[in-house]
Amino acid sequence: MRAQERLILPHPCSRVVMNFEITEDQQILRQTVRRFAEESLATDAALRDHAPKSAWPTSLADLGLWSLAVPEAQGGAGFDLLTGALAIEELAARDAAVACAVALTNAVVVPALAAGQHPLRDAVAAGTSLVGLSWQAESAGGVSGTIQTAAAGATHRVSRELDGGSARWVLSELGGEACSETIGLRALSNAPESTISKTDLLLDDVALDREAYIRTGALLAAVGVGIAAGALRLALTYADERHQFKRPLHGFQAIQFKLATMATEVEAARQLTHRACLTASPRDSRLALCLARECAFNVADEALQIHGGYGYTREYPVERHFRDAVQLSTLDLWELR
Repeated sequence: MRAQERLILPHPCSRVVMNFEITEDQQILRQTVRRFAEESLATDAALRDHAPKSAWPTSLADLGLWSLAVPEAQGGAGFDLLTGALAIEELAARDAAVACAVALTNAVVVPALAAGQHPLRDAVAAGTSLVGLSWQAESAGGVSGTIQTAAAGATHRVSRELDGGSARWVLSELGGEACSETIGLRALSNAPESTISKTDLLLDDVALDREAYIRTGALLAAVGVGIAAGALRLALTYADERHQFKRPLHGFQAIQFKLATMATEVEAARQLTHRACLTASPRDSRLALCLARECAFNVADEALQIHGGYGYTREYPVERHFRDAVQLSTLDLWELR
């Protein structure tokens, strides 16, 4: 009898009740951003990829996407983490470089500027100034490394620097060529500092670290889900349009199995990302990012295979999704942690 009673005891995880249902306001935002991404991002995504110095869409500021992390009382959108992840996923499905820039700005740049009470925060939130990010971390073996990224036209960079075991956040000016020819996410690249750079101390403690860890993990996970969702959409479209042996590709069982597996992986990564946003847990944020990166690579790879030889040409955007999925792993700010 005792054994039976033990069997029906609830698992500790089952006591955590989370509502994964998207609200009506979130649905409206998602549809608005999706329409904007289709009309304004998808057509110019290849241009930004081939020529990173191309201008970024100014309408990002009109939708308040640069100020998702700014409270409404301070003139921002005041969205919670889940709502921001929904918007970033829609951006990433069309242009991962723009999505990454928006994600990192809201996860780290704007909060760091706000915590340091720097006047540049309002300009960044309004979309009139672009600021890059540099993150210095230390591995368990004591080896430090730095990951840095910035959009073309960025004038400053927020940096997390290690100083005697403690972290400090600084703002520095950028100079020189901010773009380099790199595989995937070409609109984001390393931005070297000028030899005559001005540095402002924002914070001299690690109070921002935990929040930045959670936000960036969840929002970059949303980027990965968006890349995978965009690749799946392209694969579905191509499988419907491409005919072989007098029937569309999706009529073949092997292609059906591929598409079903891809859709399952996307939904699994999406649900874990939503969980990370709701729990605001470093563990969930890390798990969501790991799964989303793997999902982005697997789904983009399968979409490339469905396209056959055409998938390797720039005539079809699926090759950009694959390169973005590969490059997403380099934006993991805590690989060295």
